[in-house]
Amino acid sequence: MVRGGVLIGDLRSYPDDFPQVAIWVWQQWRALEPGRRLTEAEQAVAEEFINHDAPFPACFVAFHGGTLVGMANLSGPDSDIAAPYDAASPWISSVFVPETHRGRGIALSILTHIVEAARAAGIEDLHVHTTDGHELYRKAGFHEIGKADYLGRETTVMRMTL
Repeated sequence: MVRGGVLIGDLRSYPDDFPQVAIWVWQQWRALEPGRRLTEAEQAVAEEFINHDAPFPACFVAFHGGTLVGMANLSGPDSDIAAPYDAASPWISSVFVPETHRGRGIALSILTHIVEAARAAGIEDLHVHTTDGHELYRKAGFHEIGKADYLGRETTVMRMTL
């Protein structure tokens, strides 16, 4: 799907871009998971987002002019978030756009794509937790439902009813 000049699709359709996505995931999470190696991130991304045929969980990637410019995941329950949100599902995670491509609406385009895919699949609610992306998620239609501990950090939990 092309949205605002940005092509968005499932990572499984773009296997050559898997290594860069794994690097981005590793870079985003390494502060919260010290000691985790890139090879472990590659294995986790492959297991969760590549090695199955179900529509979800999925990693969505964005391209502009043939260049990979962003990503976001739609995953199942997140056992690392504190109750009462630990049973909530699905979660949007790892929303990432490199600094050189920020400010162009790419992250919002990816989120909009995920929302449409989730709605088409009959998903009723989407969740996200954030320490710094409140504005982006509000623009996408999420609203705050509480605070929770996530790997030792306070995070804002947000939901969108589809």
